[in-house]
Amino acid sequence: MTYGDVAGPLTFAMAEILTHGKPYAELGGKHATRYEPKPGFQERAELVLRYRAMVLEYARDLGKPLVHALGGTPLVRSWAGWLDKAVPDRASLPGGRVANADELSSQHPNLLVDLWRQAAVVAVVAREREMQPLLATMNRAQELVVLKDIGDLIRAMFRLDDRYHRLPGWQPLAGTKGGRLDRNLPTDRVVRNGTAAIRKFVEWIEPQLTPEGYTVDRLGYEPARPAHPGGTEMSEAVGALERLADVLGEETLRASSMRVLLRAQKAVSAQVSRLAGLAGDVSAQAGFQVRAKIYSDLVAATREVHGLVGDGVYSVSYSTVALDALTRARGADIAGVRRLGEALDEVDLRLHASLTGAVRRGDYFVRGAEVMVRRAGGVYASRASFEPMTVGNATGFHATLPALLPASRPQPAAAESVARRVAFGEMLAKAGLETINGEYLQRRARARLAEQRTQARIRASS
Repeated sequence: MTYGDVAGPLTFAMAEILTHGKPYAELGGKHATRYEPKPGFQERAELVLRYRAMVLEYARDLGKPLVHALGGTPLVRSWAGWLDKAVPDRASLPGGRVANADELSSQHPNLLVDLWRQAAVVAVVAREREMQPLLATMNRAQELVVLKDIGDLIRAMFRLDDRYHRLPGWQPLAGTKGGRLDRNLPTDRVVRNGTAAIRKFVEWIEPQLTPEGYTVDRLGYEPARPAHPGGTEMSEAVGALERLADVLGEETLRASSMRVLLRAQKAVSAQVSRLAGLAGDVSAQAGFQVRAKIYSDLVAATREVHGLVGDGVYSVSYSTVALDALTRARGADIAGVRRLGEALDEVDLRLHASLTGAVRRGDYFVRGAEVMVRRAGGVYASRASFEPMTVGNATGFHATLPALLPASRPQPAAAESVARRVAFGEMLAKAGLETINGEYLQRRARARLAEQRTQARIRASS
């Protein structure tokens, strides 16, 4: 497992977690005072705490040696001290422990909890196998890239801290109150804690990053190659993907089936990327990671797409068969990976043609403006309206769809690693992390000024 096998899935998992804006409700918390929490809410909340602790332990154990190796600037020293305080003590977690083997290996029915589980699994495997070989082989440029990744990971944790503060027993990160800076701290300590320290640390590293540093994605643990790579699982997966390409030329996908198929192909890309890494084909591994990102973008762009025309049961079935076979595969050779790549290219071409034709025929709709409808008795009520999907009302979908064509797909390189991390950083900034404290102070100042003006008017009138 190389560092790229860790950074990619962990970044994807955290980005997906950030898209869930109401975790308390999604985990089953009570909707209002008259409603009780759904059964299992407490257990789900405790699982999230245990999973988060494992991700934080990974960030601490990987980051501290690198921080100390950078030198003794005050900013670096303060960040090293903060890492120790940020990770909760295991005894303070629910049940006095982190997640056990069953909780890590079993898929959770709740989507948000399972995303945290995936992040924790990657973090645990990295700590056990990938970390020591990685620390022994990195140069300074590569160390800076890893530290930037850790900084972005902690920035995401801060943003999530603000959302999850209502969960039972939630433990805020050190120097914060529910994800925000603890303003009761002395001024000289505030800059060494919380979001301010993270932002300053990341801004200090960013100008020093070089393309050479992103070669760290190829370093880490190298597993033993299986004696007989491939086997029946590879043949089964290739056959299912070839049949999927044939079916896509015959079958029209309804909106619900399309979303399931896109999620399945995202998972297929991740599994083929894993097998390419086992085969030693670094270029193909990066290429399949790019494909997974494209399908992830399509999944996000089609969440509000509706349409009942067509079916898609056969396409979804063959995708599921291919994913199951790839999950069971324990190894592959370069020839097998290339066969998978050729089959996936054909799937992408057929899927692009199918989706383009469905949009052109008007099979898909997006939610439009609310309209007022008159009912019996003269009562008006609002009702959702739907309009055919176009470039104007589905810009994300139409911008991402051409990337399905292999010829127009971004080529994996060091630039792709940079772009993935930059996009994650921009996502964090867009979520409001960088301006939260400045906006808070501005609101306080405006409120104080308005209060002073009101009091002046009262005194003048009296």
